[in-house]
Parts: sequence; C-alpha cells; structure tokens
Amino acid sequence: ESEGEIHGHTGFHGKISITEDENYYKVEIHFYDKELVKYINGWQWNASERKWYFERKDDTFNELKKFEKYASKFEITKPKLEIDQTKDVSDENSSIDLLEEDSYEIDNDQTENDNDQTENDTSFNSRITNIEKQIEILNSNIIDKILPNLSEIQVKSEIKSTKENKKDETFNKKDISYDDVIQDIISYFPNDEYNKIFEKYNFTINQPADMVQNILNLIQNELKELVSQEDYDKECKRVGEVRFAKNTPLAKDYKLSLKDLNHFVRRKRYLHYDKNQPDAFKLIDAANNLRNRILKTDNKEGLNVFLKTVYTLNFVLLTRIAWGRITVREKI
Repeated sequence: ESEGEIHGHTGFHGKISITEDENYYKVEIHFYDKELVKYINGWQWNASERKWYFERKDDTFNELKKFEKYASKFEITKPKLEIDQTKDVSDENSSIDLLEEDSYEIDNDQTENDNDQTENDTSFNSRITNIEKQIEILNSNIIDKILPNLSEIQVKSEIKSTKENKKDETFNKKDISYDDVIQDIISYFPNDEYNKIFEKYNFTINQPADMVQNILNLIQNELKELVSQEDYDKECKRVGEVRFAKNTPLAKDYKLSLKDLNHFVRRKRYLHYDKNQPDAFKLIDAANNLRNRILKTDNKEGLNVFLKTVYTLNFVLLTRIAWGRITVREKI
C-alpha cells in the first residue's frame, strides 16, 4: 500500500497480526503504525521476522487485548503460572533454562564498562563467529574479483614513473574498479533504503567520506525508530548532564551520538536478541571505528590509499549486514 493509505476502515495503514510462541507475543504492524506498540512496555524489534516481540506477561496480554477487534489475526492466550509450589527449591533451580539472552541484557544502573565486563564470554564468541561467517560468505562472492588484482596495485610514485617512461599494459588491462566491487556487495541484498543511498549520492571509493557519513546517519535514524521519543529525550538529558554541568545549554541541547544511541538501544533491549544472527550492536561499533580510520587515513602514500580502500570495503560489509538486523521499514 502507498504511504499514507489507510487500511480498510480501521484507521491503520496495514493489517495487524498478533500471535505467540511459548516465550513471546509477536506483533506484526505497519511501519507507520509502529508507535502504537511502543505504548506497551517491553517491546523488542525482531528484524528477521519483521515483528515486535513482547515477553508473555499478564500486563502485556491485557494491553494487546485492546487490538483484538482491529487485528486480522489475534491468536494469543493469557500466560499461565507454571511454578509448582510443591517442588524443592533445588529442583526448581535445576529446571530453570537460562537463556543466553540474559547475558545480553545490561542493567540500567551499570556503566558501559561494567556491562562489558559482565558479558558472557561464550555468547560473545558465538556472536563474533556469526559475524565472521556472514562476512566470509560475502567475501567469497567478491574474492575472485579482488585477489587476482592485488599484485597489480602500485604506489603513487610507481604509477607516475610508469606513465613517464612507458605504458604498463598489464596494469591498464587489469585495473580494478572498486566502485564496481561495492555495487556487487550491495547487489546481494534487497534494493531497500540502504541500497538506495548509493543511487542518491555519487559514491566513489576514492572519496568515501561523505558516503560513509551518510550511511551512519541512516543507521542512526533507524536506531531512533526503535526508541520512543520520550525515552530518547530522557536519555539525551541523562547523558548530557553526565558529560556537562547540569542546567547548562550544552547539557540541555545534547543529542545522542551514534555510539550513545547504539549502546542505549542495546542496554534497553529494544532489539530482540537472536543468537543465530550477527550482533548488530557490535557491527555498528566496528563500522563507527572504521569510519574514524577512513577519515584519518592519509591519501599521500600508496599503502594508505590501499588501506582506505580495504577499510571502506569492510565498512560497507558491516553496515549492510547491520542494516538488515535493525531496519523496521517495510520490506521491499
């Protein structure tokens, strides 16, 4: 349906589907109606299923019940209390299945350093492995295009000398277009908002700074879609007062950086944790660090030019994968 079109006579932009599994209520709702679910505490966005997840609780059930008459599918039940009071405490504890997701949660009162120290090493390694697998799959699709040409790369002085003395026919024939490599990478994914940014701006890997910043701005705006405006404003105020004196203009006008927002979304668990998918938060942090390297790498030496190319290729890989894990926009 086109933007702004109302679905049927319900006043919504699309169908609403509310289902469940043994752990979560799942709400599928149009992008333009998403703010409605944010009135219910405890939402988590699951980008893989394109649904908002809520833990099965009485309060949540009662809130979702209000959508029943508007939903095209409403198949949820009130959670049942499954604790057997006759069980011995030791038996009860032994029967609890602690989800790996618990290690992913960060307490609101802890600092970021405390949070990092308390993360479970096993789950961390698992998420890193998943990220590496994703990048490995993508690299395998372009490796034939890159590796045969690495030996052909010359530093600036060598290229100048070649031009002055004689034409290097081999280099000219095999010169690689890394802009084409970037296009190949993103072509493996849907032509969504991320890919369209490459159509909107004239990207060139020789001058990546503007494109890199545009991509991070896009990701930052998408992370904000996971947060209610009220929560965002409160966090801006909190962080501003931590970094600057209270009641000063700097504190009052402070806006979350990408790093701030990324860690806030993680701490509040606005993104559903899936141990079988790459950790979007670590992907974004890594991409943000690469941005700094890309902007600070000098162009004057041949090796640095090549490093900037490598940084940019990896930046696109990381952000493209991260985008798929966080975007709440309608699928194309």
